[in-house]
Formats: sequence, structure tokens, C-alpha cells
Amino acid sequence: MTDEYVRVYNGQHGSYNRYPLGENDKILGGLAYIFGWIVSLIVLLAVKPLSPHLRFHAIQALGMHIALMILGSIAGFLSMFMVGLCLLPFVIGGWIYLLVIGILILTGGDHRIPWLGDYVEENYV
Repeated sequence: MTDEYVRVYNGQHGSYNRYPLGENDKILGGLAYIFGWIVSLIVLLAVKPLSPHLRFHAIQALGMHIALMILGSIAGFLSMFMVGLCLLPFVIGGWIYLLVIGILILTGGDHRIPWLGDYVEENYV
């Protein structure tokens, strides 16, 4: 293992950004945000990313997609009582936010979702 790889796994904050990216890391990371939880799971489990950068973005995308599906289900249930219509802009805004993050990752940028990004990096990367 290289020194960068060891630093990443020793838990240095933000160290996944210093790990050298593979050829497909940006593409797979961006697609995980854009196409939903199934693609995130495929990237995380089937591709078995050795790259901490790709693993971080796959887990972060998966967490955000699950959170938006739960919020959307609650909004759908509460829309029977007209209360869920107030939550609908948050759900739509969340999906737009994920689309923007996916495009940002595809173009070579990096983004950390507040609260979720720190949790993912501390526990899973």
C-alpha cells in the first residue's frame, strides 16, 4: 500500500480527496447521484471500489437518495390531509440538489453534503 492509501485509512479528515483518482471514478461517482439508489448500490457493491473517493460519493449518494425517498413517502401520505403539499418543494429541491451534485462530480469537482458527508467520512471511508 502507498502512503496516501495508509493516510486515508488512518482517518485523516478530507483525506479521500488526496487519493489519486482512477479513470472512471468521476463518471461512476456522478452517475451514483444522478440515477438513484440502485446505481449507488451497484457502484458500492458490484464495482467494489478501491478508491476512497468513489466509495465516499457512492455512500453519500445512497444516503441522500434514501432520505429523499422517505421524505417523499411521508409527503405522499400526508398529502391526503393537504399537509404533505408543504413538504413537496423540499422533495423536489432535494432531487434537483442531487442532480446538481452529480453534474459537479462528473465535471471533476467535489461536494460534501452537510452533516451526511462528515458522518460518511468518519464511519465508512
